[in-house]
Amino acid sequence: MAKTKAKAPACSYHLSGQSVVRIDGQGFYLGEHDSPESIARDAFLIGIYQAGRMKLSDGFDVRSTDVQVEFLLGQTGSQAIDQTN
Repeated sequence: MAKTKAKAPACSYHLSGQSVVRIDGQGFYLGEHDSPESIARDAFLIGIYQAGRMKLSDGFDVRSTDVQVEFLLGQTGSQAIDQTN
C-alpha cells in the first residue's frame, strides 16, 4: 500500500483579516492576509515545523520568528518599525 504524503499546514483567511495557520492543534496568526510579512512568517514557521519532525516546541510563540522574517524580507529592525507606524 502506498504511503500518503504529509502536507504542510495550509494558511487560511481569518475574519479578523489576518492569515492563520493551524499546527499541532494551535492557531498561529501571521499578520495581514497575503501580505509579504504573513507569507514570510508562514514559510519560516513551516520550516521550523518540518525541521522539528512535524512538531513545534512546547510554548512556541510565533513572535519569536520576527527577526528571521525581517531578514527574509530584507528589512532591518528600524525599517520594520517604521512600516508599522
